[in-house]
Amino acid sequence: MERRGMLRPDATLPAVAQGYAWLPDLRRLNGGGPVRTRLMGHPAIALHGPEAVRFFYDEEHIERRSALPGPVLDTLFGRGAVHTLDGPGHRARKALFVSLLKTPASVGDLARRAGAEWDEAAAQWGHRRRVELFTEASVVITRANPSAGRVGTRPRRIDRSCGGLRAPRPPAAG
Repeated sequence: MERRGMLRPDATLPAVAQGYAWLPDLRRLNGGGPVRTRLMGHPAIALHGPEAVRFFYDEEHIERRSALPGPVLDTLFGRGAVHTLDGPGHRARKALFVSLLKTPASVGDLARRAGAEWDEAAAQWGHRRRVELFTEASVVITRANPSAGRVGTRPRRIDRSCGGLRAPRPPAAG
């Protein structure tokens, strides 16, 4: 039976119940091509393969600022993350991340720096009454960035530099 034009039920619950297996299973059931569905009440299309990647990265086809639902932004990426930017803002922020991952050596260097920064930060946290992990993670990530050397180690300068990673902050758990 042709599914085109049929009303598709929301697939949020099956996606949550099946986890990462949900989408590959759905694609197999539908012949492996693009799959139309609904998630959190919104229409969604799942694409796969090299052509889909080219389509997705062509800025004329994709609008990032409204692509992710609020709960995903609040719990996983944060509002203002690179995944929510379009145009020059997206390209500039993406270039910062991509420049750190160009070679296996640069990835290894970043991993070593990040590990050392996490260790140093965690050692300091034992002396504090309260630690806000989201904020601390943005500081660790900023300090691990090889270009952070020009920011220096003064807390106010680090805080200003890493503010873009965490602004605006996700809502407090309540």
